[in-house]
Amino acid sequence: MVTARVDRILYWPTAITIVLFLLFTWSAAFGLDLNYLGTPFIFFYWLVSAGAGVIACIAWACERAWRRFLSTLILPLSVLAAGFDLQGLGRAAELLRVSLAGWK
Repeated sequence: MVTARVDRILYWPTAITIVLFLLFTWSAAFGLDLNYLGTPFIFFYWLVSAGAGVIACIAWACERAWRRFLSTLILPLSVLAAGFDLQGLGRAAELLRVSLAGWK
């Protein structure tokens, strides 16, 4: 009996990307500055997750599991976007700090 190959969209790469982006922005907004210990650690974890995503993308491209490949591609692309626009992340952190300060 031949089993059907399951190629489905994965949601965990998107969840990891969103959670790490929010943690990074929150840490940058409420830390002393970008040299705060939590911010580089979160960015490093985001980078490691992207590396795992690249490895998974290569494996799924070899298996021709295109839905899994495309849904996992968000991890490395988000790190590339964040790496090229660190000032944008700083502006997002400043916007978060200002908007939450207005609630007090």
